[in-house]
Amino acid sequence: MADIEVKFLLPPDNREIVVELGDTMKPPDIIKELLDAGQINANPHSYLLAIKGGDFLNDDTELSALNLRPGTIIRVIPATDAG
Repeated sequence: MADIEVKFLLPPDNREIVVELGDTMKPPDIIKELLDAGQINANPHSYLLAIKGGDFLNDDTELSALNLRPGTIIRVIPATDAG
């Protein structure tokens, strides 16, 4: 496992942070790390991750599969219950 630098855009104020994460981490693991570090607050419906200007990430997608380029931002988006 290698570490990669990832830039996140966090709710609710669109604050940017840069962290180093293992390249085998998946969205649920990343969300847990952000929660544990106090970077985001608990949300009853959890969070979704998306490449800024792109698609949402599947829960089984490893960071290494994203081929992130320098400057790529991953948005942390509060999930909502629409029904």
